[in-house]
Amino acid sequence: ILAYCDIPNRVTCVYPQPNATSEINHIGKEQELWLSDIEEGMKITYKADSNQIGFLQLLSVTATQNITYHCLDSIAYFDLNLKSYRKGLKLLGWNDAEIMPKGHKRLRYDILEDGCRAKNGKWKKTALTYSTDNPSRLPIIDIAMRDVGDKNQRF
Repeated sequence: ILAYCDIPNRVTCVYPQPNATSEINHIGKEQELWLSDIEEGMKITYKADSNQIGFLQLLSVTATQNITYHCLDSIAYFDLNLKSYRKGLKLLGWNDAEIMPKGHKRLRYDILEDGCRAKNGKWKKTALTYSTDNPSRLPIIDIAMRDVGDKNQRF
């Protein structure tokens, strides 16, 4: 297993592979589109196999993951124009739990920065974090974009 260990803080970090996607422009009518289903997309994998991740989950009391979404006219969390969270990203956890911007507190992620809240023709970013006392929910294995499909939208 390839992991970074911060022993004084009792933190183990497992990194995704790859750690970023190339720029994607998906044109279509889907209201929700999983990253793994896009032709230019990818499956999120980690530098550890499922047995190693499972063992790390068993040894952990809590788990946290941060995700950064770079956007061009694509809502990632809160839609300032519609005053709604309906277009916010949906995360798929290791145990198939769907983690959303709103909903049950245990399956809700928090926002660190929400630059993707308005469509203004400029590249922005949204940073989110999810922390849980159920480590079997992490790491994230897929992300659904719920504001894509127009020719001017990129992420």
